[in-house]
Amino acid sequence: MNNIVEKKFKGNVGIFLAAAKLSELNLIALTTSRNTEGYDIVVLNPKTNRGIGIQVKCTDKKDFPICATYIKNFEEELKQKIVCDYVLVDISNKPPRFFIIPKDDLINIMANLIKKWTAKFYTQQERQWRNEKKKQLWTINISKLEEELKKYEDNWNSVLKEIE
Repeated sequence: MNNIVEKKFKGNVGIFLAAAKLSELNLIALTTSRNTEGYDIVVLNPKTNRGIGIQVKCTDKKDFPICATYIKNFEEELKQKIVCDYVLVDISNKPPRFFIIPKDDLINIMANLIKKWTAKFYTQQERQWRNEKKKQLWTINISKLEEELKKYEDNWNSVLKEIE
């Protein structure tokens, strides 16, 4: 049996690995159906009866696809699409690495990446053309953002803090 996870299973691998870690923290981690928009896991603290939703992204290639937006109004779209905290699960390593990023931090990280990227690669005319034609998929690359993401690695306390 090969050790390569097929693309169609990667999402589930990430969700179940994150749910297992949350369960280790004595939290109830309920996975949602695959077509639930915005949330992959609902996390409940049985001591406080408080809960939150979490989005999970999983990769074995260092790139996490976060969302697609038009360049023209990307900031507005980021706020609409990133509705909860994210857990990024990197399965290229054994054991896997987890990056727990609060919603507002992820919006800021993505906005900064998009601003830098569009300023570097697009002229004003190209930006206008892309605004009208198609959405751009935006990703987070762990190796390129290693230093910035270090503070989020295994940062499960950010989840616990919200539901204490």
